[in-house]
Amino acid sequence: MSGDTAKTKSIDVILLAASEVFQRPVAASDNFLELDGNSLKAVHIAARVEQLLEREIDLSILFDVGSFAEFAELIDEDA
Repeated sequence: MSGDTAKTKSIDVILLAASEVFQRPVAASDNFLELDGNSLKAVHIAARVEQLLEREIDLSILFDVGSFAEFAELIDEDA
Protein backbone atom coordinates (compact mmCIF):
# COMPACT_ATOMS: atom_id res chain seq x y z
CA MET A 1 0.00 0.00 0.00
CA SER A 2 1.46 3.37 -0.94
CA GLY A 3 1.82 6.27 1.50
CA ASP A 4 -0.90 8.21 -0.32
CA THR A 5 -3.34 5.33 0.00
CA ALA A 6 -2.65 4.99 3.73
CA LYS A 7 -3.05 8.72 4.19
CA THR A 8 -6.36 8.74 2.38
CA LYS A 9 -7.59 5.84 4.49
CA SER A 10 -6.54 7.52 7.74
CA ILE A 11 -8.21 10.83 7.00
CA ASP A 12 -11.39 9.12 5.85
CA VAL A 13 -11.47 7.03 9.03
CA ILE A 14 -10.80 10.06 11.23
CA LEU A 15 -13.52 12.11 9.57
CA LEU A 16 -15.98 9.23 9.90
CA ALA A 17 -15.18 8.80 13.59
CA ALA A 18 -15.32 12.54 14.30
CA SER A 19 -18.60 12.91 12.41
CA GLU A 20 -20.08 10.08 14.48
CA VAL A 21 -18.92 11.65 17.75
CA PHE A 22 -19.94 15.22 16.89
CA GLN A 23 -23.13 13.96 15.20
CA ARG A 24 -22.56 16.20 12.19
CA PRO A 25 -20.25 16.31 9.20
CA VAL A 26 -16.71 17.49 9.87
CA ALA A 27 -14.01 18.54 7.39
CA ALA A 28 -10.32 17.69 7.25
CA SER A 29 -9.56 21.34 7.97
CA ASP A 30 -11.74 21.43 11.11
CA ASN A 31 -10.03 21.81 14.48
CA PHE A 32 -11.06 19.40 17.24
CA LEU A 33 -10.96 22.02 19.99
CA GLU A 34 -12.78 24.65 17.94
CA LEU A 35 -15.61 22.14 17.49
CA ASP A 36 -15.90 22.08 21.30
CA GLY A 37 -13.93 18.87 21.52
CA ASN A 38 -13.23 17.58 25.02
CA SER A 39 -11.48 14.61 26.59
CA LEU A 40 -14.54 12.35 26.41
CA LYS A 41 -15.01 13.09 22.71
CA ALA A 42 -11.28 12.52 22.13
CA VAL A 43 -11.50 9.09 23.78
CA HIS A 44 -14.49 8.16 21.60
CA ILE A 45 -12.82 9.35 18.40
CA ALA A 46 -9.56 7.60 19.24
CA ALA A 47 -11.34 4.35 20.12
CA ARG A 48 -13.28 4.37 16.85
CA VAL A 49 -10.17 5.20 14.80
CA GLU A 50 -8.24 2.43 16.55
CA GLN A 51 -11.07 -0.01 15.82
CA LEU A 52 -11.24 0.91 12.14
CA LEU A 53 -7.46 1.09 11.54
CA GLU A 54 -6.80 -1.91 13.80
CA ARG A 55 -3.93 -0.25 15.66
CA GLU A 56 -3.34 1.96 18.67
CA ILE A 57 -3.08 5.72 18.34
CA ASP A 58 -2.05 8.46 20.75
CA LEU A 59 -5.24 10.40 21.46
CA SER A 60 -3.30 13.31 22.99
CA ILE A 61 -2.33 14.25 19.43
CA LEU A 62 -5.90 15.50 18.92
CA PHE A 63 -5.25 18.30 21.42
CA ASP A 64 -1.93 19.31 19.82
CA VAL A 65 -2.80 19.57 16.13
CA GLY A 66 -4.56 22.30 14.20
CA SER A 67 -6.83 20.08 12.11
CA PHE A 68 -8.03 16.55 11.53
CA ALA A 69 -5.79 16.51 8.43
CA GLU A 70 -2.74 17.14 10.62
CA PHE A 71 -3.94 14.41 12.98
CA ALA A 72 -4.07 12.01 10.02
CA GLU A 73 -0.56 13.00 8.92
CA LEU A 74 0.86 12.28 12.37
CA ILE A 75 -0.95 8.96 12.58
CA ASP A 76 0.40 8.00 9.16
CA GLU A 77 3.95 8.99 10.16
CA ASP A 78 3.64 6.80 13.26
CA ALA A 79 2.47 3.75 11.26
